[in-house]
Amino acid sequence: MWIIKFKVNVRKRLFNVLMFNQDNKYLSLISSRKSIIVLVIILAGIFCIVIGIVSLTQSQSGEEEPVLIESNSITQEKIIVEVAGAVKRPGVYSLSLGDRVSDLIKKSGGISEDANIEEMAKSLNLAKKLTDSEKVYVSFRSEGESTTDFSGQISINSATQSQLESLEGVGEKRALEIILQRPYSSIDELLTKEVLSQSVYEKNENMLML
Repeated sequence: MWIIKFKVNVRKRLFNVLMFNQDNKYLSLISSRKSIIVLVIILAGIFCIVIGIVSLTQSQSGEEEPVLIESNSITQEKIIVEVAGAVKRPGVYSLSLGDRVSDLIKKSGGISEDANIEEMAKSLNLAKKLTDSEKVYVSFRSEGESTTDFSGQISINSATQSQLESLEGVGEKRALEIILQRPYSSIDELLTKEVLSQSVYEKNENMLML
């Protein structure tokens, strides 16, 4: 009988020992997992603190990275101008802001053979900077010749400014506008191009010729 009791006691002790060891392993496993989690949290916190310090330092320094701009990305402002008269290719051209009269004449092919060189030297400033919507007129050689016939008529295509100012109701401004709108294919283009008013045109109609 006592042998049976002894065996039962031994079994109980062995069971307790095994259970104790299993509990220790379970507790160790839980403890190790908790340690890893805590370590990860600590490392993440340290990383965030370092990033915050670096960002604060850069913002306080006020230094910014230089911005590189390629020259090709910069577009120059364009202007639209007109050239008329004694040039090889009169018309409307697109140029860059800051270009000069000489650039416009060069782009139009240069002056023609019948250009009035002397008049250009007197009245045309090749170094002048152009503005948007400007018109440049190069006078013809014929404009320096006689511009009236035996009847006293004045040529609207070749008369000088002073000759145009001799017309009734035509002052310096109107005379210059007549010159700038050349050439004319008919006298009534003074009306269609809005160079002269109807009343001024009618007063001088008999005095005008091409």
